[in-house]
Amino acid sequence: PIHSQTNVSKPHPPLQKSRHSGGRRNFNPSAYDSGKQVEPSRLNKLQLQKIISQFDKNLAGILLDDLEILKKIKLYIIESGGKRIRPMTHYLLCQIIGKPNPSQCLDVGSVAELIHSASLLHDDVVDNAPIRRGKKTVSLIYGNKSAILAGDYLLACGIERLNCLQDPRVMHSFSQVLRELSVSELLQMQWEKNPKITFKHYEFYRDWE
Repeated sequence: PIHSQTNVSKPHPPLQKSRHSGGRRNFNPSAYDSGKQVEPSRLNKLQLQKIISQFDKNLAGILLDDLEILKKIKLYIIESGGKRIRPMTHYLLCQIIGKPNPSQCLDVGSVAELIHSASLLHDDVVDNAPIRRGKKTVSLIYGNKSAILAGDYLLACGIERLNCLQDPRVMHSFSQVLRELSVSELLQMQWEKNPKITFKHYEFYRDWE
């Protein structure tokens, strides 16, 4: 049930481990200076790498892998790396505004990265892209159907973890992001071959959203 007021600083409720419901992985708070607030400008390269490593481990814990193809795609997504801009930006903002809860920073940032990864899987199908970050795309390796379903699976795992936070504000924000991502992709497809598009069209759809 959704409560009208939620104390986001409380520990997460224990998760039941099952074949289709991932339990929370042990989080190493040392990467976040034991959960204490950190001045972002004082983080060195090694500390940032440790934080990114924690995000990667959490991604592996959120993504379940009952099927062999899901194991391969999970490994592909984590090993493909990327700059992890979204989770790192979220983590640094948490530090700046004084919300250093390491577990929540980890989960919310990881889900943001999952949504991004899912959108890339779908984009590569739409664009018929053979290469992503110097590697063959999932759609090229496993086919378009597998890539689309794998993207849906990433979104489902992310939503499941968001639900465990029991914060309707967070769920609402991410739901809105997913909606706008879908609308934007459809608009892009609608206008991609029309050279008459102008900034006024962008402003119209922005205001409409």
